[in-house]
Amino acid sequence: MEVKKTSKKTLVASGLAVAVSVALLAGTTFAWFTDSVVNKGNSIQSGTLGITAEAYEVDASKDTYTIDGLNGGKAFGFEDTANDLENEDYHVIQENNWEPGQSNAKLLKVTNNGSLAAKIKLQAAVADSGLENALWFDFIKVEDGEAVGQFTKRPMSQLADFVSTMDNTILNAKESLEFILAYGMNEEAGNEYQDKGYSADVSIVATQATVEEDGFGNDQYDKNATYPVASLDEFKDALDKAEAGDVISMSDDITVNETINVTKDITIQGNGATFAAPANETSSYAINVASTSATIEGCTFTKGVGVHLQPGAGDVVISGCTFSGGKKSVYVNGGNTGSVVIENCTISKSLNIEGANNTAKDVTVRNNVFKGASDGTLTLAGNLENVEICNNQFQGLTDIRVYNQGGFAPNFTNVTAHDNTYAKNALIQFDNEADKDQITESNNTKA
Repeated sequence: MEVKKTSKKTLVASGLAVAVSVALLAGTTFAWFTDSVVNKGNSIQSGTLGITAEAYEVDASKDTYTIDGLNGGKAFGFEDTANDLENEDYHVIQENNWEPGQSNAKLLKVTNNGSLAAKIKLQAAVADSGLENALWFDFIKVEDGEAVGQFTKRPMSQLADFVSTMDNTILNAKESLEFILAYGMNEEAGNEYQDKGYSADVSIVATQATVEEDGFGNDQYDKNATYPVASLDEFKDALDKAEAGDVISMSDDITVNETINVTKDITIQGNGATFAAPANETSSYAINVASTSATIEGCTFTKGVGVHLQPGAGDVVISGCTFSGGKKSVYVNGGNTGSVVIENCTISKSLNIEGANNTAKDVTVRNNVFKGASDGTLTLAGNLENVEICNNQFQGLTDIRVYNQGGFAPNFTNVTAHDNTYAKNALIQFDNEADKDQITESNNTKA
């Protein structure tokens, strides 16, 4: 019995203790044993890619270099003062009243002043006014203050091709590359070369090199880094030498006035560059995509047909382009083997998706602004399959037009138009009212 009494007293005491604890906790907070580790100052800082190029004039009083065959085998050197090649008033080659037998040289120095490894490339755009065949040149590499390699007089007509062989020279951060550019006029040049001229624009460009590793030890993440092209000749040369997967990045002041045939899976980054077809006709194309895939970004089209996708074209993306003139913006000519995406463009001329003899399929038109084409801003005809038109702004006189193409009635499968805004009373104009069931519409609104 004594045990039972003790148990009851114990339980009562425990109950009081719990009650007191609850009362105390009502006015306080829990406290736990704690610890912490704080790591401050985390950041990601991008590296820099920056090169400088300088030229040094000949100083015949110095004896730094002796090169067999150059300067009559006599020693020569270069001035201490550097000339910045970005200075528009300085020209590496500026010769007047030249005559057969004359020669000159410049010491060229390229320095990687950035924090990232750079891949260096030389490009040359030449213009001959009748003197090229009388001139010669050579590049002699300089290492540790000494000329290395053999001097060879090369025909000036080979300049553009020769500098292209000097691609992919790697400069680590703060490293420099030096070479001597020697040039002259052949001694045997005859009277036919009097009062003639020659000019060349030489560009030194750089892009990332596969040197630095990322956090996973991968040094190939930037293997497809691209060189910019600064002239039409450089663009055509890059296009000719491009391989599948390459990116060609243009400068905005380039104008292309001929048809560019894209036959490789490449990306063209226009950055505002202008493309104009040779003629302002529906059969004249600025860019013609053949049996390949391609990405075309940031280009401006002003004449003829901007981009023509001929039968057999693969996966094609047209993004961020401006179509401000001409006859048609994009012409999807059916028979495409891959998907087509047209997005984020400003379009003032008709965009045609047509499948007369071949089905045009798997086409997406999204997030574009359509303006002012009187014959149908977006024209659909023939055999179409899996075409989606969405999230576009239509501001033109006619928005989407469905018409009979050369006697071919529309034959559409899974063609939809949704979430677009339009300016006229209806988004879609049908040449034949019986074709209204060819397109599924939803959530389109009048602006």
